[in-house]
Amino acid sequence: MDDTRSHYDRLAATYNANWEYSEEYLAWMTDTIAKHLDVAGADTLLDIGGGTGIYSARLRRLMSPPARVFCLDPSQAMLGQAPEGVEAVPAAADDAVRALAERGVPQVDRMLLKEVVHHFEDPAATLGRLSTALGPGGRLVIALLPPTLDYPLFRAAHEVFEARQPHYDDIAETLRSAHLQVSVAHEAFELEIPVATYVDMVRDRYMSLLSAFGDTELATGVREMEAAAPESGVYRFADRFVFVTGSRDG
Repeated sequence: MDDTRSHYDRLAATYNANWEYSEEYLAWMTDTIAKHLDVAGADTLLDIGGGTGIYSARLRRLMSPPARVFCLDPSQAMLGQAPEGVEAVPAAADDAVRALAERGVPQVDRMLLKEVVHHFEDPAATLGRLSTALGPGGRLVIALLPPTLDYPLFRAAHEVFEARQPHYDDIAETLRSAHLQVSVAHEAFELEIPVATYVDMVRDRYMSLLSAFGDTELATGVREMEAAAPESGVYRFADRFVFVTGSRDG
């Protein structure tokens, strides 16, 4: 966890720029999360590993006042950028239940875990604990990347990703074991990113998996990417997500 925290502390200053891609992408992702999470009827939302609050703030605008939105993240540097109105919670996912209780919130209506489960040492145990903070009629959404990526990374990066990424079927089974009603949906957004921009993002290790590579290894990977880059100078690829939803009976 310390390595993960250090990674995001280092990226905090450039995190939004690296992950926002475009206003169209942000709008699509927000709308897709909101659809699966059904935020309109919720009074409380917990964004686990929410970083700088990119989506916490946007989802809050879709909820009726005085809804409370909590952005939980172990990185103080990330949470320091959380927008006004989003309640920053400096804690790891395993401490979420305690952190909420300290704020007088024993349970929440909605819970979002976007691209975070691969950081859990024991996903089944952590998700089991988090499910106890989901109130009657509550809904939990886990947005994760599929087992293989379309991203134009170098070969070794793809191999590391595939070795580490939890499978959505296992996540779905974990939620069923927590006595939640489960559904699985696949969504995608077509991205266009200039090669130079994306290569700079890779050099900056914008994905946590890139921290697995030393400077020399990363430079070798970047050269591999540049050698295979399209002549158009633009990467075009699908950003694919799997949305696993767990709902509790009211």
